[in-house]
Amino acid sequence: MTTSPNGPGYPDSYYVATAKGLVERPVLDSEIAADVCVIGAGFTGLSAALNLAEQGMDVVVLEAERIGFGASGRCGGMIGSGQRKDVLEVEEAFGLERSQQLWTFAEQAKQEVRDRVAKHDIPCDLQDGQLIGVHKRGYLGWAQELADALTERYAYPFCRALSAEETREYVATDDFLEGLYDPEAMTLHPLNYTLGIANAASDAGVRLFENSRVLSYSKTDPALVRTAQGSVKASHIVLACNGYLGNLEPRSAGKIMPINNFMVATQPLGEERALELINGRFGVHDTRFVVNYFRLSDDYRLLFGGGENYRPGFPRDIERFVRPY
Repeated sequence: MTTSPNGPGYPDSYYVATAKGLVERPVLDSEIAADVCVIGAGFTGLSAALNLAEQGMDVVVLEAERIGFGASGRCGGMIGSGQRKDVLEVEEAFGLERSQQLWTFAEQAKQEVRDRVAKHDIPCDLQDGQLIGVHKRGYLGWAQELADALTERYAYPFCRALSAEETREYVATDDFLEGLYDPEAMTLHPLNYTLGIANAASDAGVRLFENSRVLSYSKTDPALVRTAQGSVKASHIVLACNGYLGNLEPRSAGKIMPINNFMVATQPLGEERALELINGRFGVHDTRFVVNYFRLSDDYRLLFGGGENYRPGFPRDIERFVRPY
Protein backbone atom coordinates (compact mmCIF):
# COMPACT_ATOMS: atom_id res chain seq x y z
CA MET A 1 0.00 0.00 0.00
CA THR A 2 1.37 3.38 -0.99
CA THR A 3 0.18 6.79 0.09
CA SER A 4 -1.50 8.72 -2.67
CA PRO A 5 -0.03 12.12 -3.57
CA ASN A 6 -3.60 13.19 -4.38
CA GLY A 7 -4.77 12.60 -0.82
CA PRO A 8 -2.13 12.25 1.90
CA GLY A 9 -3.05 9.50 4.34
CA TYR A 10 -5.03 7.50 1.78
CA PRO A 11 -3.85 4.38 -0.04
CA ASP A 12 -3.22 5.10 -3.71
CA SER A 13 -6.33 4.38 -5.80
CA TYR A 14 -8.37 5.60 -8.75
CA TYR A 15 -10.99 6.83 -6.30
CA VAL A 16 -8.53 9.02 -4.41
CA ALA A 17 -7.10 10.35 -7.67
CA THR A 18 -10.62 11.47 -8.68
CA ALA A 19 -11.82 12.55 -5.24
CA LYS A 20 -14.09 15.59 -4.88
CA GLY A 21 -14.72 17.37 -1.61
CA LEU A 22 -11.55 16.15 0.09
CA VAL A 23 -11.15 18.24 3.26
CA GLU A 24 -8.51 17.69 5.92
CA ARG A 25 -10.10 17.36 9.35
CA PRO A 26 -8.36 18.16 12.64
CA VAL A 27 -6.89 15.70 15.13
CA LEU A 28 -8.72 15.47 18.44
CA ASP A 29 -6.29 17.06 20.92
CA SER A 30 -8.56 18.12 23.78
CA GLU A 31 -11.27 16.89 26.14
CA ILE A 32 -14.76 17.43 24.71
CA ALA A 33 -18.33 16.23 25.32
CA ALA A 34 -21.20 15.19 23.06
CA ASP A 35 -24.49 13.32 23.10
CA VAL A 36 -23.09 10.64 20.77
CA CYS A 37 -19.55 9.61 19.85
CA VAL A 38 -19.33 7.74 16.56
CA ILE A 39 -16.15 5.70 16.06
CA GLY A 40 -15.39 5.26 12.37
CA ALA A 41 -15.98 7.59 9.42
CA GLY A 42 -17.22 5.32 6.65
CA PHE A 43 -20.72 4.76 5.27
CA THR A 44 -22.10 3.50 8.57
CA GLY A 45 -20.55 6.03 10.92
CA LEU A 46 -21.15 9.09 8.77
CA SER A 47 -24.73 8.12 7.92
CA ALA A 48 -25.44 7.54 11.59
CA ALA A 49 -23.84 10.86 12.51
CA LEU A 50 -25.81 12.79 9.89
CA ASN A 51 -29.10 11.14 10.82
CA LEU A 52 -28.53 11.82 14.52
CA ALA A 53 -27.53 15.43 13.93
CA GLU A 54 -30.70 15.96 11.92
CA GLN A 55 -32.62 14.73 14.99
CA GLY A 56 -30.98 17.45 17.07
CA MET A 57 -28.20 15.39 18.66
CA ASP A 58 -24.71 16.74 19.33
CA VAL A 59 -22.42 14.27 17.54
CA VAL A 60 -18.65 13.73 17.36
CA VAL A 61 -17.03 11.38 14.85
CA LEU A 62 -13.56 9.93 15.49
CA GLU A 63 -11.67 8.38 12.57
CA ALA A 64 -8.37 6.55 13.04
CA GLU A 65 -7.16 7.44 9.52
CA ARG A 66 -8.93 9.65 6.96
CA ILE A 67 -12.61 9.96 6.03
CA GLY A 68 -13.52 6.91 3.91
CA PHE A 69 -10.10 5.31 4.40
CA GLY A 70 -11.49 1.76 4.57
CA ALA A 71 -13.95 -0.13 2.39
CA SER A 72 -16.29 2.86 2.12
CA GLY A 73 -13.71 4.67 0.01
CA ARG A 74 -12.36 1.65 -1.86
CA CYS A 75 -15.28 -0.69 -2.60
CA GLY A 76 -16.88 -1.65 -5.92
CA GLY A 77 -19.40 1.15 -5.63
CA MET A 78 -22.38 -1.09 -6.37
CA ILE A 79 -25.69 -0.71 -4.55
CA GLY A 80 -27.77 -3.81 -5.12
CA SER A 81 -31.39 -4.52 -4.16
CA GLY A 82 -32.16 -6.56 -1.09
CA GLN A 83 -29.75 -8.26 1.27
CA ARG A 84 -26.53 -10.22 0.67
CA LYS A 85 -28.68 -13.34 0.15
CA ASP A 86 -31.53 -13.11 -2.35
CA VAL A 87 -35.16 -13.26 -1.18
CA LEU A 88 -35.52 -16.93 -2.18
CA GLU A 89 -32.79 -17.87 0.31
CA VAL A 90 -34.00 -15.42 2.95
CA GLU A 91 -37.55 -16.77 2.71
CA GLU A 92 -36.27 -20.31 3.18
CA ALA A 93 -34.21 -19.31 6.21
CA PHE A 94 -36.58 -16.89 7.96
CA GLY A 95 -40.01 -17.07 6.31
CA LEU A 96 -41.85 -14.70 4.01
CA GLU A 97 -42.79 -12.03 6.56
CA ARG A 98 -39.24 -11.51 7.84
CA SER A 99 -37.90 -11.63 4.29
CA GLN A 100 -40.32 -8.89 3.25
CA GLN A 101 -39.26 -6.79 6.23
CA LEU A 102 -35.58 -7.14 5.30
CA TRP A 103 -36.36 -6.32 1.67
CA THR A 104 -38.24 -3.16 2.69
CA PHE A 105 -35.36 -2.14 4.94
CA ALA A 106 -32.92 -2.50 2.03
CA GLU A 107 -35.19 -0.53 -0.29
CA GLN A 108 -35.33 2.28 2.26
CA ALA A 109 -31.53 2.27 2.34
CA LYS A 110 -31.38 2.62 -1.46
CA GLN A 111 -33.83 5.52 -1.28
CA GLU A 112 -31.78 7.19 1.44
CA VAL A 113 -28.73 7.13 -0.84
CA ARG A 114 -30.74 8.72 -3.65
CA ASP A 115 -32.19 11.33 -1.29
CA ARG A 116 -28.81 12.19 0.23
CA VAL A 117 -27.18 12.63 -3.16
CA ALA A 118 -30.02 14.88 -4.35
CA LYS A 119 -30.39 16.91 -1.14
CA HIS A 120 -26.68 17.59 -0.69
CA ASP A 121 -25.74 17.66 -4.38
CA ILE A 122 -23.04 15.01 -3.89
CA PRO A 123 -20.91 14.58 -7.05
CA CYS A 124 -20.58 10.79 -6.80
CA ASP A 125 -21.55 9.78 -10.36
CA LEU A 126 -24.71 7.97 -9.24
CA GLN A 127 -25.94 5.68 -12.04
CA ASP A 128 -28.90 3.32 -12.29
CA GLY A 129 -28.79 -0.34 -13.21
CA GLN A 130 -27.04 -3.58 -12.34
CA LEU A 131 -26.70 -6.86 -14.20
CA ILE A 132 -26.02 -10.20 -12.52
CA GLY A 133 -24.40 -12.72 -14.85
CA VAL A 134 -25.19 -16.40 -14.22
CA HIS A 135 -21.97 -18.36 -14.70
CA LYS A 136 -23.01 -21.91 -13.72
CA ARG A 137 -25.44 -24.36 -15.36
CA GLY A 138 -26.77 -25.37 -11.97
CA TYR A 139 -28.09 -21.82 -11.56
CA LEU A 140 -30.09 -21.79 -14.80
CA GLY A 141 -33.66 -20.64 -14.13
CA TRP A 142 -32.67 -18.74 -10.98
CA ALA A 143 -32.99 -15.31 -12.64
CA GLN A 144 -36.57 -15.92 -13.79
CA GLU A 145 -37.57 -17.45 -10.45
CA LEU A 146 -36.17 -14.46 -8.57
CA ALA A 147 -37.75 -11.91 -10.92
CA ASP A 148 -41.13 -13.64 -10.52
CA ALA A 149 -40.81 -13.77 -6.72
CA LEU A 150 -39.95 -10.07 -6.52
CA THR A 151 -42.93 -9.17 -8.70
CA GLU A 152 -45.43 -11.40 -6.92
CA ARG A 153 -44.41 -11.08 -3.26
CA TYR A 154 -42.36 -7.87 -2.95
CA ALA A 155 -44.15 -5.39 -5.26
CA TYR A 156 -40.90 -5.07 -7.22
CA PRO A 157 -41.71 -5.68 -10.91
CA PHE A 158 -38.51 -4.16 -12.27
CA CYS A 159 -36.10 -7.09 -12.66
CA ARG A 160 -35.85 -8.82 -16.02
CA ALA A 161 -34.45 -12.30 -16.63
CA LEU A 162 -32.21 -12.45 -19.71
CA SER A 163 -31.24 -15.29 -22.02
CA ALA A 164 -27.58 -15.84 -22.90
CA GLU A 165 -28.10 -13.92 -26.15
CA GLU A 166 -29.83 -11.03 -24.39
CA THR A 167 -27.11 -10.93 -21.75
CA ARG A 168 -24.45 -10.59 -24.46
CA GLU A 169 -26.26 -7.47 -25.66
CA TYR A 170 -25.46 -5.95 -22.27
CA VAL A 171 -21.96 -7.35 -21.71
CA ALA A 172 -19.41 -8.59 -24.27
CA THR A 173 -18.70 -12.00 -22.74
CA ASP A 174 -19.66 -15.62 -23.36
CA ASP A 175 -19.11 -16.37 -19.67
CA PHE A 176 -22.73 -15.65 -18.70
CA LEU A 177 -25.31 -18.36 -19.42
CA GLU A 178 -28.19 -16.12 -18.33
CA GLY A 179 -28.61 -12.76 -16.67
CA LEU A 180 -30.79 -10.71 -14.36
CA TYR A 181 -31.04 -6.98 -15.00
CA ASP A 182 -32.21 -4.71 -12.18
CA PRO A 183 -32.75 -1.13 -13.39
CA GLU A 184 -33.42 0.12 -9.85
CA ALA A 185 -30.05 -0.96 -8.46
CA MET A 186 -27.26 1.62 -8.62
CA THR A 187 -23.55 2.35 -8.87
CA LEU A 188 -21.57 5.29 -7.54
CA HIS A 189 -18.08 6.63 -6.80
CA PRO A 190 -17.85 5.40 -3.19
CA LEU A 191 -15.20 7.76 -1.88
CA ASN A 192 -16.95 10.82 -3.32
CA TYR A 193 -20.22 9.68 -1.77
CA THR A 194 -18.48 9.21 1.59
CA LEU A 195 -16.86 12.63 1.38
CA GLY A 196 -20.21 14.14 0.45
CA ILE A 197 -21.90 12.60 3.49
CA ALA A 198 -19.03 13.85 5.66
CA ASN A 199 -19.42 17.38 4.37
CA ALA A 200 -23.19 17.22 4.86
CA ALA A 201 -22.68 15.97 8.42
CA SER A 202 -20.24 18.79 9.10
CA ASP A 203 -22.77 21.31 7.77
CA ALA A 204 -25.34 19.78 10.14
CA GLY A 205 -23.04 20.46 13.10
CA VAL A 206 -21.21 17.15 13.45
CA ARG A 207 -17.63 17.54 14.66
CA LEU A 208 -15.31 15.34 12.59
CA PHE A 209 -11.81 14.33 13.64
CA GLU A 210 -9.28 12.39 11.54
CA ASN A 211 -6.06 10.63 12.59
CA SER A 212 -7.71 10.20 15.98
CA ARG A 213 -7.60 6.49 16.70
CA VAL A 214 -9.71 5.41 19.65
CA LEU A 215 -7.60 3.52 22.19
CA SER A 216 -10.35 2.61 24.65
CA TYR A 217 -13.76 3.53 25.94
CA SER A 218 -15.33 3.06 29.35
CA LYS A 219 -18.58 1.26 30.05
CA THR A 220 -19.79 4.07 32.27
CA ASP A 221 -22.64 6.55 31.84
CA PRO A 222 -21.52 8.81 30.34
CA ALA A 223 -18.78 6.86 28.59
CA LEU A 224 -15.27 8.22 28.19
CA VAL A 225 -13.76 7.60 24.75
CA ARG A 226 -9.98 8.05 24.74
CA THR A 227 -7.57 8.80 21.91
CA ALA A 228 -3.82 9.43 22.11
CA GLN A 229 -4.27 13.19 22.46
CA GLY A 230 -7.80 13.73 23.67
CA SER A 231 -11.10 12.28 24.86
CA VAL A 232 -14.86 12.49 24.31
CA LYS A 233 -17.42 12.18 27.09
CA ALA A 234 -20.66 10.90 25.54
CA SER A 235 -23.96 9.34 26.60
CA HIS A 236 -23.96 6.98 23.61
CA ILE A 237 -21.31 5.33 21.41
CA VAL A 238 -21.72 4.04 17.87
CA LEU A 239 -19.07 1.49 16.87
CA ALA A 240 -18.74 1.77 13.08
CA CYS A 241 -15.27 0.35 12.46
CA ASN A 242 -16.14 -2.76 10.40
CA GLY A 243 -12.97 -4.70 9.46
CA TYR A 244 -10.70 -2.21 11.22
CA LEU A 245 -12.25 -2.71 14.66
CA GLY A 246 -9.13 -4.53 15.90
CA ASN A 247 -9.28 -5.29 19.62
CA LEU A 248 -11.29 -2.21 20.52
CA GLU A 249 -14.36 -4.32 21.37
CA PRO A 250 -13.20 -7.76 22.62
CA ARG A 251 -16.70 -9.26 22.34
CA SER A 252 -16.55 -8.78 18.56
CA ALA A 253 -12.81 -8.93 17.84
CA GLY A 254 -12.63 -12.72 17.84
CA LYS A 255 -15.45 -12.96 15.28
CA ILE A 256 -13.83 -10.71 12.67
CA MET A 257 -11.42 -11.93 10.00
CA PRO A 258 -9.82 -9.88 7.23
CA ILE A 259 -11.26 -10.48 3.74
CA ASN A 260 -9.60 -8.36 1.10
CA ASN A 261 -10.92 -7.99 -2.44
CA PHE A 262 -9.02 -6.05 -5.08
CA MET A 263 -9.78 -3.65 -7.91
CA VAL A 264 -7.91 -2.25 -10.88
CA ALA A 265 -8.72 0.59 -13.27
CA THR A 266 -7.70 0.57 -16.91
CA GLN A 267 -6.55 3.60 -18.82
CA PRO A 268 -9.47 5.52 -20.42
CA LEU A 269 -10.80 3.34 -23.25
CA GLY A 270 -12.82 5.98 -25.04
CA GLU A 271 -16.61 5.98 -25.05
CA GLU A 272 -17.06 3.88 -28.20
CA ARG A 273 -14.66 1.12 -27.17
CA ALA A 274 -15.90 1.07 -23.58
CA LEU A 275 -19.54 0.70 -24.63
CA GLU A 276 -18.60 -2.26 -26.79
CA LEU A 277 -17.60 -4.00 -23.55
CA ILE A 278 -20.51 -2.90 -21.35
CA ASN A 279 -23.49 -1.40 -23.14
CA GLY A 280 -24.13 1.37 -20.63
CA ARG A 281 -23.05 2.93 -17.34
CA PHE A 282 -24.43 0.15 -15.11
CA GLY A 283 -22.76 -2.31 -12.77
CA VAL A 284 -22.08 -5.96 -13.57
CA HIS A 285 -21.24 -8.87 -11.30
CA ASP A 286 -21.42 -12.64 -11.53
CA THR A 287 -22.75 -15.45 -9.35
CA ARG A 288 -19.37 -16.82 -8.24
CA PHE A 289 -18.65 -17.24 -4.54
CA VAL A 290 -15.61 -14.98 -4.98
CA VAL A 291 -17.45 -12.50 -7.12
CA ASN A 292 -16.12 -10.61 -10.14
CA TYR A 293 -17.62 -7.14 -10.50
CA PHE A 294 -17.02 -4.36 -12.99
CA ARG A 295 -18.40 -1.15 -14.47
CA LEU A 296 -17.37 1.92 -16.44
CA SER A 297 -16.18 5.13 -14.81
CA ASP A 298 -17.33 8.54 -15.98
CA ASP A 299 -14.13 8.84 -18.04
CA TYR A 300 -14.76 5.40 -19.57
CA ARG A 301 -12.20 3.32 -17.76
CA LEU A 302 -13.06 -0.25 -16.92
CA LEU A 303 -13.14 -0.57 -13.12
CA PHE A 304 -12.75 -4.28 -12.38
CA GLY A 305 -12.74 -6.14 -9.07
CA GLY A 306 -11.85 -9.77 -8.50
CA GLY A 307 -9.85 -12.13 -6.31
CA GLU A 308 -9.59 -12.28 -2.53
CA ASN A 309 -7.15 -13.04 0.20
CA TYR A 310 -7.85 -13.70 3.86
CA ARG A 311 -5.04 -12.07 5.77
CA PRO A 312 -4.15 -8.53 6.86
CA GLY A 313 -1.57 -7.93 4.11
CA PHE A 314 -2.22 -7.09 0.47
CA PRO A 315 -0.54 -8.66 -2.59
CA ARG A 316 2.69 -6.95 -3.55
CA ASP A 317 1.41 -6.44 -7.12
CA ILE A 318 -2.38 -5.95 -7.13
CA GLU A 319 -2.54 -5.52 -10.91
CA ARG A 320 -0.88 -8.90 -11.44
CA PHE A 321 -3.13 -10.46 -8.80
CA VAL A 322 -6.37 -9.23 -10.38
CA ARG A 323 -5.46 -9.64 -14.06
CA PRO A 324 -6.33 -13.39 -14.34
CA TYR A 325 -9.86 -12.70 -13.10
